[in-house]
Amino acid sequence: MNTTFHLWEIDKIVKQVLDIYPAFKKFALYGDLGAGKTTLTSAMCKHLGVTESTSSPTFAIIQEYIGSINRQDITICHMDWYRLKNINDLQSAGVLDYLHNENMYCFIEWPNNVPDAIDSSVLKIELSMVNELERKIVVSIC
Repeated sequence: MNTTFHLWEIDKIVKQVLDIYPAFKKFALYGDLGAGKTTLTSAMCKHLGVTESTSSPTFAIIQEYIGSINRQDITICHMDWYRLKNINDLQSAGVLDYLHNENMYCFIEWPNNVPDAIDSSVLKIELSMVNELERKIVVSIC
């Protein structure tokens, strides 16, 4: 997937990503500050049945939410690796437990800080600003 979209179309983009790549539950979000990583994650969480407000886990490193698919509760984890620098940091923060849980959805911001932790089970989503209201999204398998 490689397309541009307006921010008001984010729900349509989220549905397309989840429909095109239904087997993936782990998502690595790449992009500069302001590219829309947290906005996309919030829209994904909403689409996955999260009803509470979502926010960037910059200081907490991990935010956990409960969503619902087909009336079954699912656990969703939103991670921010901005302050993490290596596998030991991931281990200390408990991140690897989330990554290895096959039943959990994970959205990872700043995965480029610890690239060795990302494998082919993770869907790569690259976001970039076209202008203030438009973004480019490129989705591929890591």
